[in-house]
Order: sequence, then structure tokens, then C-alpha cells
Amino acid sequence: MALGRPGFNRGPRPPFKKKEAEHNINQFIKAQEVRLAGDNVEPGIYPLAKALALADELELDLVE
Repeated sequence: MALGRPGFNRGPRPPFKKKEAEHNINQFIKAQEVRLAGDNVEPGIYPLAKALALADELELDLVE
């Protein structure tokens, strides 16, 4: 009867945990207002809807 090498039988593996996204992007942003900064936009705090529209117009992504 083969028992394997000592120290290698650690029992069953724990269930795989799905890794959450590190950042929220565009429609997944949870904040009501966001701060914009960049070359083609007036820096400031904008409502999320307006910031999403500006980002879409400039073909950029918002990141939380």
C-alpha cells in the first residue's frame, strides 16, 4: 500500500474564491459624484451621469 510522500497529503482544497475586480469602471461605479482630471476636460467634481457622458464623448473610461 503506497502512502505517498510525507507532508504532501494536506487534505481537500478549500473552495476557489472568485477574485473581485480591483477597480469599478464606467457603469459599475457606485459613487454619485466623481472627480475628473485630464487634458481635455475642466478639472472638478461632476455628477456621475455627466462624467459618463463626457467620458463617452472623449472615448475614455472612468475608473473608481
